[in-house]
Amino acid sequence: MIYFNGHTHHQTANSCFVVNLTEKFDPNLSYFILGIHPWHIEDHDLNLLTSLIKKYKDHQNFAGIGEIGIDRSIKSPLLKQIEYFTSQVKLAKEIGIQCLTIHSVRAHSDIMNILKKENYTGSLLIHDYRSNIETYDQYQKNWNTYLSFGKSLINSTKSEKLFPKINKNKIILETDDDKDLCISKVYNKATQLLSMNNNRLNMITTQNFQDFLHR
Repeated sequence: MIYFNGHTHHQTANSCFVVNLTEKFDPNLSYFILGIHPWHIEDHDLNLLTSLIKKYKDHQNFAGIGEIGIDRSIKSPLLKQIEYFTSQVKLAKEIGIQCLTIHSVRAHSDIMNILKKENYTGSLLIHDYRSNIETYDQYQKNWNTYLSFGKSLINSTKSEKLFPKINKNKIILETDDDKDLCISKVYNKATQLLSMNNNRLNMITTQNFQDFLHR
């Protein structure tokens, strides 16, 4: 079975690929997102991002701006991370993009405050979600929010306990940047937690991603 991988840094078919802005990629192979990750704000230019988004925004596989956000665990200055995240939210509004893929590490309050301040009204995909049900409820109250789970389902008891509590129509599965993690392993763990067969879950997560894209 070919499983849908909702967030990966290694492009394959039937996935959503996180593009490195300075490297070539095949827009026809898979879904893709364009954005400046908080880890890489020193390496990429907002002008380059803007030009790439304008180039690809009408492509059938363009899946929004991402992976963007705030990470309080890294050395990159917080104020600069906030500046870049805010600029990309504003860009989404200006161009009319309704899908953002979010990276948040100890920064959910920061993320939500900026989204509210900028009056963002589109969908959110919080990648590698590791917080709690209460934080998710805050997101969902204000935005159409999807949660993506990957390696944490396998190695985190907290994620194992949280996962079955999330509405199955809001979940997506991923491998992120781990080239050694097979998406089938994530599905196997997820179906075990949900008491559901793999084929059914694959259909659900694929449809969830389409709903995230408003398609």
